[in-house]
Amino acid sequence: MNEYFYLDGQKKQQGPVAAERLAALGVTDETLVWTSGMADWQPAGSLAALRHFLHSAQPPVPPIPPQGHAQGETNRSFSQGRPRPACPDSHMVGAVLVTIFCCLPLGIVAIVKANQVSSFYYHGDYDAALLASADASKWVKISIILGILSFCCGAGLAYL
Repeated sequence: MNEYFYLDGQKKQQGPVAAERLAALGVTDETLVWTSGMADWQPAGSLAALRHFLHSAQPPVPPIPPQGHAQGETNRSFSQGRPRPACPDSHMVGAVLVTIFCCLPLGIVAIVKANQVSSFYYHGDYDAALLASADASKWVKISIILGILSFCCGAGLAYL
């Protein structure tokens, strides 16, 4: 039996869940669902395989929040069965270059942040990967600016 993903009232992806549990989770005929083999999201009522489960009399049960996340915390995690969004840019090349040519201490911070991007991404935490990407970019830029300033100040002192 296929497991389905569905979009809840806030249009957040939930699942995968067995077809038998969809009605208990508040899925209606109009709720968009997706399962492996489907090209795109479709209303649950348009799928013959789900009609029996949606029209059985089961009281709705609120979904259980994922373990390890605080109530109300948003996390754009992705799960198996749905295509992953593209991995955010890690800025690793820039981090290595600024470490070698500009500013060693801050370049190392940029390398650590750049490494965290793929780590978070492959562990399914897309929000943390985006944040690490932004942090890596920030540290690369700070390193470049400080490297240029130190070069200019050093060159200026040489003429004195």
